[in-house]
Amino acid sequence: MASKYAKRYRIPEGFPEVMRDLTREVLRDFPRDKDVVDEERWILEYAAKHFAQKAAGGGVLRPGVSGAGTASGGGDSGSAGFPTGQELAEIIHRLFADADKDKSGTLDSNEFR
Repeated sequence: MASKYAKRYRIPEGFPEVMRDLTREVLRDFPRDKDVVDEERWILEYAAKHFAQKAAGGGVLRPGVSGAGTASGGGDSGSAGFPTGQELAEIIHRLFADADKDKSGTLDSNEFR
């Protein structure tokens, strides 16, 4: 029950979506096949990597890469086995170049098939 004395906080625009995305990724990537000694630490380290990757312009963390999905991953997001922003840009550029069959610099509907 809400108290009339409770301080009201303004929720920043986008905050619910950011927290929902983090929650979804934590629940998706939390190791189910082994015991995590310190679950809170795992969550905090995962969240730190998640937000570092997002701040660097990267996407979502993915497990199964060196350092991902473990509480002892260590290092920053680039050294944790996840692509850096520069590496992601190179991957995207390469994928675009591969899809651009007529080398026009744009992708038309025929190249999306």
